[in-house]
Amino acid sequence: MADVTGVATLLADQAETQPAVVVEAMRLLVDGDEYGSVPHLAEGQLRLAFSRLLASADSAVVDQARQLLHDLGARGFRQFRDLLGH
Repeated sequence: MADVTGVATLLADQAETQPAVVVEAMRLLVDGDEYGSVPHLAEGQLRLAFSRLLASADSAVVDQARQLLHDLGARGFRQFRDLLGH
């Protein structure tokens, strides 16, 4: 998990130009996180990526990002719930 912040930074950087790819990669990153550490280690980067994804013109990306936020909330990571107000 040492590289998770670097991966999350890359995802945040690419979220505006490649939103469909980024939202899928974020799903894989979060679902593959068996210890639940990604939202703690990379909170700022994930927040930026989510903000950019939620602003996407692609409604499918927005829906996927919102679902991932709901899934994180269901896992106890409620620090992102304010993003659902977008």
